[in-house]
Amino acid sequence: MISLVFSSISFIIGLGICLFFLFSNKKKDYSIFNCFPFEMSETFKSYLVLLVLVFIFVLSSSISYVANLGLDSYILSISSIILEIIGLIGILIIFMFKLDYYKFHLIGDILLFIGTIGGNLSIGINYFINLSLSNPFNFNSVIAIVLFILGILQLGLVFIPQLKTWSSLQKTEENGKTIYIRPKFNGLTFLEWVFIYSQVLSLGLLIINSILMNFFY
Repeated sequence: MISLVFSSISFIIGLGICLFFLFSNKKKDYSIFNCFPFEMSETFKSYLVLLVLVFIFVLSSSISYVANLGLDSYILSISSIILEIIGLIGILIIFMFKLDYYKFHLIGDILLFIGTIGGNLSIGINYFINLSLSNPFNFNSVIAIVLFILGILQLGLVFIPQLKTWSSLQKTEENGKTIYIRPKFNGLTFLEWVFIYSQVLSLGLLIINSILMNFFY
């Protein structure tokens, strides 16, 4: 039941953050394609509220992964938990550090990408190894496969060419003057949102897994 409770809390908070950005963003020129997650907040007060929500999201999500995967003592299960928590810490960092501290922000991105991809892949690999050895696996097989496929898709996305030029501005003319504006597509902002949305999706899958493992197995 612990896994169900914390998965639900994380899912509701994560989904709320994503929907809030989609439907209340006053900056019409900004979207998931060119707006960093921390830019959701327009005042210092709203920024603090956002950080608190993200912290609760990260903490409850971490507990959810431990509760869902902690029943197995296999090394890959433990590595899955560690990697997923690393990815969640990455989410917290990219919300905490704005581009004024871009080095710390990029560290958060690295943790987010490596942790999330590694965690999802290791869940699937763990399932396939246990299946081949006929060992019990305390995780729904379909959800494990879905997370594995999600990890493969995420791995492919980090190789998009626009990621290398994330800091570049677009040159344009306005009133006879040359100005530099943010392009309509930024590889880094896009990936940050993709990984945040995919984490929310993963938590939705953990809710299903918790229900299945607690009430049907």
